[in-house]
Amino acid sequence: MKIIVSLALLALLNACGGGSGSPDQSGGQTGGQTGGQTGGQTTGKPITLTDQTGVARYHGQSDCTAFVLDLRNDAAPAYALTNGHCAQNFSDPDTPYAVWRDRTATSDRLVFFYTASTQAAQKTVQVSEIIYSSMNQTDLAVLKLNATVGQLRAQGIEPIQIHSSPLASGSPIQVIGAPSSEFLRQVACQQGPRVDVTEFVWVWSQLQSNDCAQIYPGMSGSPVFDPVSRKAVGVINTTTVGMSETRNCYLGSPCEISAQGTRPRAQTSYAVPIDGLAACFVQGQWAPQAGVCPLPLASGPALLPQGLFSPMQHPSSISRWQLEGPSSAATQVKFITAGQDRCNTDTGYQTYQATQLPFLPTQEGVHLACVREGQRLTVHPIEVDNSAPTAAPIVEVTPLDGQARRVSLSFKPPEVSGYDTATSATEAGCRALPDSAFTPYFRVPLVLDAPVHLCVKVSDRAGNTGRVWAQAIP
Repeated sequence: MKIIVSLALLALLNACGGGSGSPDQSGGQTGGQTGGQTGGQTTGKPITLTDQTGVARYHGQSDCTAFVLDLRNDAAPAYALTNGHCAQNFSDPDTPYAVWRDRTATSDRLVFFYTASTQAAQKTVQVSEIIYSSMNQTDLAVLKLNATVGQLRAQGIEPIQIHSSPLASGSPIQVIGAPSSEFLRQVACQQGPRVDVTEFVWVWSQLQSNDCAQIYPGMSGSPVFDPVSRKAVGVINTTTVGMSETRNCYLGSPCEISAQGTRPRAQTSYAVPIDGLAACFVQGQWAPQAGVCPLPLASGPALLPQGLFSPMQHPSSISRWQLEGPSSAATQVKFITAGQDRCNTDTGYQTYQATQLPFLPTQEGVHLACVREGQRLTVHPIEVDNSAPTAAPIVEVTPLDGQARRVSLSFKPPEVSGYDTATSATEAGCRALPDSAFTPYFRVPLVLDAPVHLCVKVSDRAGNTGRVWAQAIP
């Protein structure tokens, strides 16, 4: 058994976690207009980039997209929505459980009129506070701006209303967001069902899936519109568009959780639903109350998985879950296979006792440690991976003086996360070498005399080792 421990932050991506495609530079509309009654007030007016002036480039911990909310009070402070992973440093180990409240922002800002045709008219508005941000069960941040709603309107910035009810699966939607190093663009696509999603160290409940195929880094935080009512129904937060990993639930490879298993679904994007979010505000001002506001309002327990780091070559009866961190008499835990139960149900919880935790799972797939204290919840995913990697080593050869060659090996986690190397005169010789002939590759280029064969074994993030590859070095 090998386990990918989702606590290990070994790789970082820019906002939106998965897209690595190459969008065009037009910054214009992609896809046709859509119609049909989907709830809310029908305006009959199509959504365009030029009239949705409340959407902006957000410069925070990451460069993302954000949009201003219309909460029907022009005298109130202006608030904007984006993703938690845009406002927080998502490499911090506390992101699976932390909820930020009332954090002063020093350099965060929104840039409006962020289109190719309105560059000269761009307006920058500072963020005064990150009044809410979390990646625990959700992925949302609420930003308080250094202006009132009325002051923004006076500058031509029109805020966006929140839809009061969810759209049905199959409804047309539109997304406006700014890919990295590009202007705002518009994408027309279709809403899918709500699903639980896990990616790396996070588990998000009931995200809206969609078939938006042109979601790229930088579009995290983009509003998802109902094109009939012109109201926002969600906030784009992750995607499998352009991903290269197709098996593991790693960073940049979100997986849907279902009873049939937990796997990435290709060419699918996800959004955090925001119907009901208006209940977190009173008369246009942030005033969340537990039981009314649908967001988790307090950090979950900081009891974290420890001692599970790969490789785990030989599971035995003494291989148990291990949790470390603060706990109390109110701390409860349960350990489940993702898709077979949910952490927000009461069944299966027991009082936490560090000496009586269950055995580690051996079944391949994603398993969850659910930790709660009252209404506060933290969910930790781990991924059991028993499959040897099949990817070839990534080898770069640079000629030096004479017959000398500098050989570098590149990594592509989680499938290509480690190497063991040896040399042989022939390909057959590589395959005949004993394990003792191989030594770990520590990211320091090798210098070899050609001709020779580089013998390579690839290991994945879970510690599984694949077959021996023989790379000719001419």
